[in-house]
Amino acid sequence: MTGYITRFAPSPTGNLHIGSARTALINFILKSQHPDSKFYLRIEDTDKKRSTEEFKNNIISSLKWLGINWDNDPQIQSLNINRHLEIANNLLTNNNAYKCVCTENELADRRKKINSGEINSKKYVFLVKKIKKFNLLNQNL
Repeated sequence: MTGYITRFAPSPTGNLHIGSARTALINFILKSQHPDSKFYLRIEDTDKKRSTEEFKNNIISSLKWLGINWDNDPQIQSLNINRHLEIANNLLTNNNAYKCVCTENELADRRKKINSGEINSKKYVFLVKKIKKFNLLNQNL
């Protein structure tokens, strides 16, 4: 039988909590039951404002303390940002993706209406504008 590839991808915006530990444990158990399987740890640290090294280290040490081991070094998403931008630019260039042109106020108003129950759809398609050529590399990320 071919093995499984599982991953646990926490965001280091806080300490490891019980729900995240449960998810990691289930993936680790699945990997442990199938010898050809892999379990990867991917740190989703692309939220630059809230992600911290302290939380990342806490997550890693907590998983180790729980006896949850992963294959290979942890994958750090922020180290792949240039590849992500390349793929996003390719999607935009080929008209396979669209850039949202909503203002922060429009988005805040929409969130308020969703939270109040005035509207019940989180889909936001009516203000999306198709952009044929847009270079994400010029944006502040």
